[in-house]
Amino acid sequence: MSQGIELTSGAELRVMASNIWGEYFGNPAVEREDAFLAIFKRYSPDVLALQEVCRKWWASKLIPGLSEEYGVVDGNPKGNDFNYTPLLYKKSRLELVDSGWVRYHAKLDRSKCVTWGVFKDKVTGKVFCSYSTHYWYKGGPEHDYIRTVNAEVMSKCLLEVSKKYNCPVVGGGDFNCNISSDAFAVLRSFGFESAQEIADVASPECSHHGDPREHVILDQDALDASDHSPIFADIVLM
Repeated sequence: MSQGIELTSGAELRVMASNIWGEYFGNPAVEREDAFLAIFKRYSPDVLALQEVCRKWWASKLIPGLSEEYGVVDGNPKGNDFNYTPLLYKKSRLELVDSGWVRYHAKLDRSKCVTWGVFKDKVTGKVFCSYSTHYWYKGGPEHDYIRTVNAEVMSKCLLEVSKKYNCPVVGGGDFNCNISSDAFAVLRSFGFESAQEIADVASPECSHHGDPREHVILDQDALDASDHSPIFADIVLM
């Protein structure tokens, strides 16, 4: 198992996505928070897209444990609401320019959202948009359709941001589908591509052990902490 990977030679930034497994199944966040803190500090992504950040994860020491190095984009939920798909960014490297949050279907599932941020790289001066998302999860044709709606809502939102700031978009999350699905066909129709398909080097493993792959983290603490392994892509912004 790898014990951490430095930024790929020639790359500028590391973008990571991690479904940290909400506390829904007798899997207390408090028993896993140290593992995730170690994983994220070991791989040190510049942007970290999280999913299933339930209320008990927000109350854990995970976000405070990263706060010295990372800022949090939560889309500014109001009142007692909170965001299950926050986006974290390395404050020393990136400046947050703008941000937002869209929940796909509040009555069906409040945890399915997209959170986006526009960042300026303090080193290169380049501007880009990144995002964290989680699509509907159930199987069957009627549920496949819901994911296509998720994909269309996300794509329109992100392309509007991209046009406003004249910047590329890169991000990740738990899409609950594969690249041959109808939902991914919607993403392709809006110009999105799978990083695994276009990467110079990509891991062959699936990130769900029990969905994009790029580099899949197989360190034992990552395998133990969630039903999804974190994934990351080392990128050059065009």
